[in-house]
This record gives sequence, structure tokens and C-alpha cells, in this order.
Amino acid sequence: MAIVGKQCFCFCLLFVFTKTTALHKRSDDVSPQALMTLVQQQAAAIQRLEARLTGVEATNQQQSSTIADLNTKLSDVNSSSSVGLNNINTRLDTTVLFTAHMSKGPVTVGDSSPIRFDAVVINVGGGYNPATGVFTAPVSGVYVVYAQLMIHSNLLSISWVLDKSGTVLCMNRLEQASTYDTSSCLATTRLHKGEQVFVGRHSGDQTLEGASWCSFSGFLLSRDP
Repeated sequence: MAIVGKQCFCFCLLFVFTKTTALHKRSDDVSPQALMTLVQQQAAAIQRLEARLTGVEATNQQQSSTIADLNTKLSDVNSSSSVGLNNINTRLDTTVLFTAHMSKGPVTVGDSSPIRFDAVVINVGGGYNPATGVFTAPVSGVYVVYAQLMIHSNLLSISWVLDKSGTVLCMNRLEQASTYDTSSCLATTRLHKGEQVFVGRHSGDQTLEGASWCSFSGFLLSRDP
């Protein structure tokens, strides 16, 4: 039994010595040239990674610049849209137009008072008053005004005007023989806010055919800045 124990102990010592010698041999087998090659390979790999990182950073900077440009363009578009929308709203807010005619006929008109066209077809901006026949400019600007009259049968004549706060814009005359006769008058004028325009009889007979044969219209051509 003692002999067997000694044999086992000797075998273990031999195994440990063999493994230690093998380890030293493996370490000694790696030459300086091989280590240098390994280091160079690792350095090259690091350089490739650094190059990729530099490329990624450049791409990120380019994308950031592109995003900044897009944000600037978007801001410009929003600004332009806002200005355009404000202009549209301003135009919508300042649209002025009206048309009215007489609701019945024949109609007798006075010597100097405005002729009333009491049947309103459209009155955007609220400038025309059918109770008085007077249009009052709600905003300052250039306006176009138009009127048409028909004289009643068997009457002689009537002279009438488009009157702007006491100034004659347009004058016309209806002559009657044996049939009906119509005349019209159109004027372009600048009106300040609050100035008035109406159709008035100037001289002659006092009876018009009325109804839709006689009408008064106007609209804002351009608003003053």
C-alpha cells in the first residue's frame, strides 16, 4: 500500500512538471514579430473604427444642417402663409358691393331728394341704405357706381345725376316720345370713409317706370392703404 502511494505521488509530480513545461513552451512560442503583427492589426482596426466614427459625425453634422435649412424654409413658408392669409382676411373683411332696384312702379320721385331703390339684391359691407337710397362708403378707396332708369310712358323727359356728396359724378337725360326709354350712367370715383353717393332727379318729369327697370349698383374696386 505504501508503494502504491509513492507511485501515485510521483505520477502527480510528473504531471505537474509536464503541464508547467508545456505552458512555458507555448508562451515562448509567440515571437516578437507575431506580437508586432497583432499590434499592427489592432491599430489598423482602431483606425478603421475612428474613420467610421468620423464619417458618422460628418453625416450627423450634414443632417443637422439640412434640418436647420428645412426649419428655416418651413418658418418662411409659415410666415408667407400667415401674410397671405392676413391679406385674404383683409380683402374679405373689406369687400363692398351692392345692387338694389325698385320694388314697384310707376314711382314718383322728388325734386332734390335721393331716389329710393328699396328692393335690395345684395349689400355686402352694409353701405347701402334702402330706406334712404343713399350709399355710404364703409372704407376709403376707389369705387365704381352705376345706375339705370326708365321713364314712364307718355311723359316728356327727366334729367338725373349720380351725386357724390353734392358733386355730380355723372348726368343723363331720358327723352320720351311714344314708347318707354332707358338711360344709364357709370362713374369711377374715390370715396373717403363716410362719403355718400346717390341717384337724384335733376329736372323734368317726376315719374319713373320703377320695378327692376330702375336700379342702382356699386362696388369697391380697390381699398386705400
